[in-house]
Amino acid sequence: MHSNSKYLVCWLLVIIAFPLIDCSITTAQQCELAGGRKAAKALSFSFNGLNINEFYGGVGGKYWISNKTALFGSFDFGARYDQDDPGQTYAGDSESRHNDMNLTIGMEKHFYPCRKVSPYWGFYGRIGYSYTKTTEEPASEYDLKGEKEESSLDFSTGLMLGVEYWIVKDISLAAQYMCGASYYLEKTVLRQGEEEIKDTAAGFDLGLGAASLILSVYF
Repeated sequence: MHSNSKYLVCWLLVIIAFPLIDCSITTAQQCELAGGRKAAKALSFSFNGLNINEFYGGVGGKYWISNKTALFGSFDFGARYDQDDPGQTYAGDSESRHNDMNLTIGMEKHFYPCRKVSPYWGFYGRIGYSYTKTTEEPASEYDLKGEKEESSLDFSTGLMLGVEYWIVKDISLAAQYMCGASYYLEKTVLRQGEEEIKDTAAGFDLGLGAASLILSVYF
């Protein structure tokens, strides 16, 4: 989905080997005697990719309803800009601007919530909207400038795997991978000169998912 996702997935696979290390914020016994993480709250910041012409991240929160179960929600947004010849315009060149936003809610089930490294699984539901506008310069003096607009609304659900690592007592960093199925509604508009063509589509899609890093601050 995003250019940095493959690196994030590799990072997730590397750290997922650490849950067998018996370490904790103080000790697992002290954490459990104190009631574990039940009722803990966090403000979270997600990060999926950052390049010169691309950004994708978000903000959300987490609430532990029991020592091993946490509810979460997030609002994610992204922007990407592509141009054939940055800073210059030639015949036939194209440029595109893409924006998307997603609202996600879900549940995490942790295996070792009192340890410093806690692997988890969970499920989620998401509503997303995206918009892309592409402009193409005339290839010659006889051609017309072309424009294409694409918008999409999708509803998705699926499973996720992750590992949460407590850097200090109230700050954690998690690596997470989501994959699932979605139903989408798409609209496309093509313009060239005074001519305009509209098209719509709908369908189901099985995605390979996306990876992200999540920084949580507990309070």
